[in-house]
Amino acid sequence: MLSPESVALMQRVTPREGKRDFRLGWFRSHEARQRRPAFVEHLGGGAGFWNVMRIYPEESLGVMMMGNITSYDHESSLDAIVRVEWI
Repeated sequence: MLSPESVALMQRVTPREGKRDFRLGWFRSHEARQRRPAFVEHLGGGAGFWNVMRIYPEESLGVMMMGNITSYDHESSLDAIVRVEWI
């Protein structure tokens, strides 16, 4: 439904002050600016849960993780997932 140009524009993250860069609900930490493969993500949590959705545009990969705990090492899990050779 969306053109490739529109999708790319929606995922382009704008550098700004603070801990994260933002774009249309997607963001990434300043520390992740140079990480490869590049990604955008959306995080959320509350009392007893933590969720992350991450898109790796260069890899044509999206990952959604949900946990019934307030905090877990989602970075290590996502790093392992993105290293898998997907067909």
